[in-house]
Amino acid sequence: MGLPMDAKDVAFRCSLISTDGETLLDYSSGHIPTEEARVLVELANTKLGTRSRTLFPGVSYRHILRWHEGPVEVLTHAPHENMGKPLAGIYPVGDGESTLRGFIEDSLNLLDEHAINRKRRDEGKPPANMLWPWSPGRIPQLPSFLSRHGMTGAVISAVDVVRGLGRLTNLEIINVPGATGYFDTNYAGKGKYAVDALDRHDFVWVHVESPDEAGHAGSIDEKIRAIENFDKLVVGTILDGMKKLDDFRLLCAPDHMTPVSTRGHAVGPVPYLLYDSRSPIRGGGRLPYDERALHDTKIHLPDGFRLIDDLFAA
Repeated sequence: MGLPMDAKDVAFRCSLISTDGETLLDYSSGHIPTEEARVLVELANTKLGTRSRTLFPGVSYRHILRWHEGPVEVLTHAPHENMGKPLAGIYPVGDGESTLRGFIEDSLNLLDEHAINRKRRDEGKPPANMLWPWSPGRIPQLPSFLSRHGMTGAVISAVDVVRGLGRLTNLEIINVPGATGYFDTNYAGKGKYAVDALDRHDFVWVHVESPDEAGHAGSIDEKIRAIENFDKLVVGTILDGMKKLDDFRLLCAPDHMTPVSTRGHAVGPVPYLLYDSRSPIRGGGRLPYDERALHDTKIHLPDGFRLIDDLFAA
C-alpha cells in the first residue's frame, strides 16, 4: 500500500469480517465493496486508533493496522482458514494479546450497528462488523529483482501482499483499471497491460486472485469460471501479444491449493506449466494442467521458490 514504516513499526493484516459476536461467519464480510469498507475503517481509526496504532483502509475486506513498537511474537489466525469457528478459540495469543483482543472486541461494539451494516442486513448481506488483525511483521529488507536476476520487471495484482513484494524488490507496480481481486476482476486488462509492460521490461508477474476466492467461497461454479477466464483472457491475451517477440518463456503456477470442499488452503505440491518457445515439451509428454499431472510428471521441485530459477535459466 506504500505506507510509511520504520524499523520499529509492525504491520498487521487487518480483515473486516462478519460475526454474530461468538463465531467467525465470513472472512470477507460478503466481499464488502471498497467504498463501504473505507467508511468503516476510517471510523474505526478515528475511534480506536492511538498515537502508536493506526488503521489504513485497503481494498474490500483487506486492510492494515500499523503498530509502532508492536508485537511480532504473537500467534494469530487467518480469518479465511477459520470460518465457522468460535472466536474464543482463535483470539491472538502471546505478546500484546490483551491489547489485540480489546481492539477486536471494541471494533464489534463500534461497527455492529453502523448504518452501513444495518442496510447490509436489510439487503440480506453479512455485516462488516469486526476488525481482525493477523500475520504481524516488520518491513523486510530484500535484494532488488535487478540485482538478483539482472533483469527489470513489473507486477500486476489487485492484492496488496503481492504488490508489496514487488515494491520491496523494486519492481514496477502496474495499476489495471477494474482489477478487484475478485470474480469480477478485469482479466483481459491484466493480460493487455502485461503485454504492454514487456515493451519496457524483461519480466512481468501477473497475479490473479479469483480462483482462490472461489475456493474460499466454496463455489465450484465460480472456481471453474475463474480458471476459464484466467486461461482465455489472461494467458490467451498474453500469448497473442507474445507473437511479436522472437523468443519467450511463460510460467503458469498456483501458489497453493484452495479446495472448494474445505474452503481453506491446503499444503502440498501444485501443478505448474513452463513453456519455452525454443524448446520441445518437457515432462514426459502432454500432461493435463491440473492435479492429475502431479502423479504423472517426471519433474518434481521440492522447493517451490526455486521454480523462478528454471524460468530464468540460460
